[in-house]
Amino acid sequence: MKNLIAAALLLGCGQLQAAMLIGETDLLGDGDLTVIEYNDGRLVEYLDLSETQGMTVGAALAVYGEYGFHFANENDVSQLFDAFGFTYSWTPGSLSEITDATAVEQQQFLDYLGGAIIGPFDEPRVSFGHFDNPTAMYDAYFCIAISTGGCDPQVFTNDLSLDGFAYAGITLVRTAVPIPAAVWLFGSGLGLLGWFRKIKA
Repeated sequence: MKNLIAAALLLGCGQLQAAMLIGETDLLGDGDLTVIEYNDGRLVEYLDLSETQGMTVGAALAVYGEYGFHFANENDVSQLFDAFGFTYSWTPGSLSEITDATAVEQQQFLDYLGGAIIGPFDEPRVSFGHFDNPTAMYDAYFCIAISTGGCDPQVFTNDLSLDGFAYAGITLVRTAVPIPAAVWLFGSGLGLLGWFRKIKA
């Protein structure tokens, strides 16, 4: 009986939940990192696409690889889409529509992941991301827009070769960098010091 209970608990703990959007943080400033919790509980950070717009994969990794970033793969992008509530299906070698992407979700994606300014606009209108797909002939891209001038419907493909395309950014992701325990201890120490001084006063 105990074995059955233990097995049931293990199965319950092993169930994966959907990826979740956690928020944003800074690498170089201005909230240029989007924090996602993957369905296995890992926290990861995606670099704003505008930081690598127009770069080749090699150039982007030469700059940001030292910060722990790698070229995002199909699983990374699947988790990213899940976190923003996009419905999709992978169709190798063809364009695939991202269905049920509401205007609010699209705008939220652009707000977090950044994008390119296309046409007579003052703000980014399209998130065009290049990512790795070793099972296809070429690397893959996704296109999320808030105007039909960018991509309509919202699509992604794994049969294009646009390395260095002016409007595309390189989708880079890394394991989230935890705040060291020493920082928390230092902050707590300062807080206690201030409290003691207040008591003495």
